[in-house]
Amino acid sequence: MADQVILDDLHPFSRKSRVHRAKIRTPDGYHWLTIPVLTEDRRKPINQVRIDHTRPWVKNHLRALEYNYRNSLYFDFYEPEIKDDFRTAAEYSYLTDVINHLFQRQCVYFEIELYAKKASEFYNDQDEMYQNLTKSKSFVWQEQDSKNYQRPHWSVATFRKPDVTYRQHYPGFVEGCSMLDLLFEYGPYSWQILDRFTEGR
Repeated sequence: MADQVILDDLHPFSRKSRVHRAKIRTPDGYHWLTIPVLTEDRRKPINQVRIDHTRPWVKNHLRALEYNYRNSLYFDFYEPEIKDDFRTAAEYSYLTDVINHLFQRQCVYFEIELYAKKASEFYNDQDEMYQNLTKSKSFVWQEQDSKNYQRPHWSVATFRKPDVTYRQHYPGFVEGCSMLDLLFEYGPYSWQILDRFTEGR
């Protein structure tokens, strides 16, 4: 319902953030898929962070997804496109380009019309961004539990965390998993779960 969505790519990168990693289900609980970044870029703003392509992260991600989801109901249906998504991502040098690419592709799978822009397209730095947000009385939705690495803002929106679970590939439920977890399990019927999130039940 927002007029526009702007992703904050101006705050400093943190290895604790989810910006470069995603959680997936495993037989023993969960595993993090992590996009490696260059060591010298780890203190830079996110929009300046480059990917460390000397590590075979795409190959490792695809292998982990296949191992943990190959028996999921909709894995075979989406696997060819997911592979192409990651292979295209491997052609980018900057982390934000990979994030934007994978984000937009997942929006396509879930039939969500959401075209986010980068804060760096409008502002020079985080100070300028926060000043403009204050003037425009915009709301900021920061990553959950990010207070230790993301600069707070007066207009941070608070949301009641909906108590929503869904059927996962392995017994039990692990919250906070990647949207791919939902996609492989529910496919075109994922909207039934997403609607429950937006309704808060």
